[in-house]
Amino acid sequence: MQLHPASTLPIRKNGYLNHHIHNLKSNSSYHTSVTAYGCCRSTIWLHNRIIHSLDRCHKLSTRQTTKNHEKHASEIITLLQPSPILQLLTLLVLNWADVVIIASLNSDYALTGVYYIVINSVGTLSILWIPMMTTIFPALSAHHGLKNPEDISNILKNTSQFLVYIIFPSCLGLAMIAPTALTFFYGSSYTKGAIPLAVLSITSIIIALYSLFTTALAAVGKTGQILKINIVSALSAILMLLALVPFFEAIGAALARLTTQMISLILATYSLSKEIKFSWIKKQYGNPL
Repeated sequence: MQLHPASTLPIRKNGYLNHHIHNLKSNSSYHTSVTAYGCCRSTIWLHNRIIHSLDRCHKLSTRQTTKNHEKHASEIITLLQPSPILQLLTLLVLNWADVVIIASLNSDYALTGVYYIVINSVGTLSILWIPMMTTIFPALSAHHGLKNPEDISNILKNTSQFLVYIIFPSCLGLAMIAPTALTFFYGSSYTKGAIPLAVLSITSIIIALYSLFTTALAAVGKTGQILKINIVSALSAILMLLALVPFFEAIGAALARLTTQMISLILATYSLSKEIKFSWIKKQYGNPL
């Protein structure tokens, strides 16, 4: 696959960090993000801004010693070190616990099928924010290696505003036309999933912001915090599902997801605020605790 022209930046000589950043931009995840840029022109704009930031990092890194280059690069290389088995288990619980519990506590398997279709339908909204997360991660990692917390804060501020501008109207619009959308794509027999679809559409706004903050935590090397958040969220999800599904069925499962994601966002916001000092997060989202 041919790389985006903006991604082929010149590599400075004797720059180990520069070489690693170039590798980050050339990996399969970056290729995936480049192919997803066609989904919206706004993502292309953000991509170009991040490339500009990376080029600035290249220039700044040439002023560092070789020893510092190797130190910063090693920090970037070792950013993602959570326990893979535990991480996999928590993700399985967060993604599948509601479906399994609905099927276990309810003999109406048709309802389980409708809820599963609703989850997959809402999942398509992720194309609005996943390319952004893939794009900003190398820039956040580079600024962290160069000890530029202000630049990290600016990237998070701009990206969060961008996410709200794009995702909020999209998710809110889908929530408002949930019955019509299900009838149009799947038929009138699926309208029983309208309320869960509306709830999960609103939940997608929270998931997008949570993805931004966990991406920043990973970029600054705090993947252990992400794992702790996922564990707390998984336990909360199970408790909420057991409490709500017997009474509200699919609607209860959707509400459990909404509550779990709100808990995850609060924990991620609090964890990130301890690593990166920025005042705009309180202005936009309030004090997390």
